[in-house]
Amino acid sequence: RWLAVASPVKYLAAMKVALSSAHPGGSLKNIAYGSRIARDLSKRNASHIHGGFVHSPASAALIAAQFCGLSFSMSGHAKDIYTSTPLSLARKLTAASFVLCCSSKARDEIIAKVGDLVGIDTLAKLRLCHHGVDSKRFCPSDVALLEGPPRFLAVGRLVEKKGYSLLLRAFAEVSAEYPDATLRLVGDGPLAGSLCQLALELGVSAQVEFLGSRTREEVLREMRGANIFVHPSIVLPNGDQDGIPNVVLEAMACGLAVIGADIQGIRELIATSSSGIIVASGDVTELSAAMSKLAGSPAMRGDLSRGARIRVVNAFSKATAISEVVEIMRTVVSDQPESAPGPSPQLTV
Repeated sequence: RWLAVASPVKYLAAMKVALSSAHPGGSLKNIAYGSRIARDLSKRNASHIHGGFVHSPASAALIAAQFCGLSFSMSGHAKDIYTSTPLSLARKLTAASFVLCCSSKARDEIIAKVGDLVGIDTLAKLRLCHHGVDSKRFCPSDVALLEGPPRFLAVGRLVEKKGYSLLLRAFAEVSAEYPDATLRLVGDGPLAGSLCQLALELGVSAQVEFLGSRTREEVLREMRGANIFVHPSIVLPNGDQDGIPNVVLEAMACGLAVIGADIQGIRELIATSSSGIIVASGDVTELSAAMSKLAGSPAMRGDLSRGARIRVVNAFSKATAISEVVEIMRTVVSDQPESAPGPSPQLTV
């Protein structure tokens, strides 16, 4: 209503785009969000708007930017890329000043989707910028934990792509050899009930604890109370998979020995054998073998703990990530006028 009154031409253009979209319901919702953001920005001295994900958040951000005559950018991660249509993604990439990609996998997925729809100059807007972790906050606590019984930890939504059914099956094999081993899973999701039932069927329910959702401080405490972190991601049939999981970064910063699945985002973190163990995605036998190896070798846990910490501090610190984003953003924002909005280009969703 606000947009229809304030700018009937832009309102009609937005409605035309929405009705011609492959998903008009979603487009109308993005227009509603975008106009609401635009109304808020009209009261501020904004010069640029950034969408945190390339699907709906970026669509709403782009619409708001076009309503207000501002420049626009967005970030690509994982599911947001896989669920975007090539045409929608290409339109937003064309309109964007730059696109932050949190992993090389995210960048490659965007290129694969839009490479035939845009030119090289447009693809050059894709900028690899890893997430950073606060290595002062996420840091090792008690090195004595590395010498204690194997305490496995996993953190993430209880959904298929996290691979937790594989983890439970692997842990069942490990616990037969190491009965003092424990596994704690932080997170909630649609598979909570079936995973609890699986633990019961495998006979490990006494050693496995499902903790549900936890605050960031509680997750940090869990990491400081564990000595092995496992992230057994799988790739779904539609291509959906993890990018670079923040929890893996945080676990490495906390000095946990980490086991990760062989997917591109995790390989960017665990780049060498000194910083963690990579296992074949979806392979229960290989996952179980790696877990058993660490369960039986506190010395190896210690080596991987030190290597993981060094890897994160040197290559994935929060300070470095912020500096990179600031420099990228400065090249765009410094070119923007301080006064307000001028004419906008044709609306796209």
